[in-house]
Amino acid sequence: MEEIKRILEMVAEGKITADEGTRLIQALETAEKSSTTPGRTGKGKFIRIKVNSGDGDVVNVNIPLALARVAMRFVPKEARAELADKDINLDEVIEAIMSGAEGSIVDIKSGDGDIVQIYVD
Repeated sequence: MEEIKRILEMVAEGKITADEGTRLIQALETAEKSSTTPGRTGKGKFIRIKVNSGDGDVVNVNIPLALARVAMRFVPKEARAELADKDINLDEVIEAIMSGAEGSIVDIKSGDGDIVQIYVD
């Protein structure tokens, strides 16, 4: 329910269109149904992106796996910039995850204090 509220707030603020909001809510509902399908245990999987720069910037993004392709458009620009600075193509990472990759996908700790982690759980 909290996710739907956040999507509606983004529509109200003009960050996304009503059509994009509708697609996100539909994808979220689909993800919730699939996580309660008989035979599956626990909650649906999430892609977690964590960026801690040496400058003190911190970005945490948690995206339901079922929403990965749609939600990637809403990853903060600073997170994309940090990933690009580390030569990480987010689209390639998503393709790997959608193909079944699990656990730690990217784990970088640079000498200047930057930390980038992408994992599925």
